[in-house]
Amino acid sequence: HLCCKHFYWLRTNLRYTVRFVSLQNSLMSERDNYLIQAKLAQSAGRYNEMILKLKGVVKYSPDLTTEERNMVNVAYKGAIDSRRTSWLVVETVEHKSAESANEIEMDLIRDYKRKIEKELTVLCKEIVGMVDDCLLSNARSAEAAVSFYKIKADFCRYLTEFQTGDALAASTNSALEAYRDAYSHASSNLQSTNPTRLSVALNFSVFYHDIIQSTEKAYEIANESYNFARHDLNSLPDHAFTDATDIMQILKEDIVKWSKELSR
Repeated sequence: HLCCKHFYWLRTNLRYTVRFVSLQNSLMSERDNYLIQAKLAQSAGRYNEMILKLKGVVKYSPDLTTEERNMVNVAYKGAIDSRRTSWLVVETVEHKSAESANEIEMDLIRDYKRKIEKELTVLCKEIVGMVDDCLLSNARSAEAAVSFYKIKADFCRYLTEFQTGDALAASTNSALEAYRDAYSHASSNLQSTNPTRLSVALNFSVFYHDIIQSTEKAYEIANESYNFARHDLNSLPDHAFTDATDIMQILKEDIVKWSKELSR
């Protein structure tokens, strides 16, 4: 009788174990499918589709690997950049047409520009919301957290390129706060030559120069980051040397340019 009860217990628990393992495999396989499709979309340069597939990846697990984190940034950056370029073209057409076009033509141009701005706003707010809602809280390392703060800051900065009034002020403040968080976390937790830390310094300094219009603060951030990295460059592993020095070269060019601006 005891043997029969033991057998029944084993059979029941085995059944639930098999179901649990099957469910796990099903979930993993579904996530892997989304990831494979996202990589295919990236190879084909189809960034909107890449975003859709990566949403599936995040839905099944927001705990992203370094590769997945980079893919999220690439997807939204790719989708945004094409629209930023389109907006600049239409903005130029609007300025050139202001004196020669009639009011109907100007309304069509402005409507088309607003259409692009709406698409940019949706995409930027979507990735910022994803960072705030789940990605940042599931960051598995200091570098991941810094990367997510930087992503949030960058996409808030893209909004400032076309917004006005209260919307511009809100996006500027959000970008500034996120850049400060990224810069602070990077300075406290990452080596001075870490490419992620250097890229934060680069974008933060550009933000100060282009958006806040403070050349002095932009120079300070870029110069400090460059000097820290220059002193530690000899200890950098070969595989990270190129990425670090590439960013440092851009920082150096900005330092020279902004130094000239400050001396005028």
